[in-house]
Amino acid sequence: MDRKRDEGECDTLLLIDPDHFSLINDQHGHSKGDEALVRIAKALVYLTRPGDSIGRLGGEEFGVLLRSARKEQAATIAENIRRLVEAGPMAKGQQDGVKVTVSIGGAEISPDADAQDVLRTAGRCLFEAKQRGRNRVSFDYESAKLRAVTP
Repeated sequence: MDRKRDEGECDTLLLIDPDHFSLINDQHGHSKGDEALVRIAKALVYLTRPGDSIGRLGGEEFGVLLRSARKEQAATIAENIRRLVEAGPMAKGQQDGVKVTVSIGGAEISPDADAQDVLRTAGRCLFEAKQRGRNRVSFDYESAKLRAVTP
């Protein structure tokens, strides 16, 4: 995230977290939880572009750094990831397939952005997506915060 960006150039960070992951492990076993993580990872690889970076941040959370992508393009990519993960049971043709969904928070990284601030903002957006019902994408932490205090 700390790479040099030219004026007007913008990257975007996505934080992706499976919804109710502990329930998947508890109700279906850790092997199904592992399958869920693999399903998410495959969606990330399939829908990101050459030059983007994907990583597992710990536990079940993933991060994606979208190079030269502004919020609008990143929101489209994030929504496509969410839809692909949600698209069906983990194992096609199996009746015991587990439905997996993800919540995604995103934040733009401007040329003068501080990495910790970007992580914090993306984390707040992820939290906002979870609070608004899960299985959604949020880039609007600040506007959602304003709506919450406006009568």
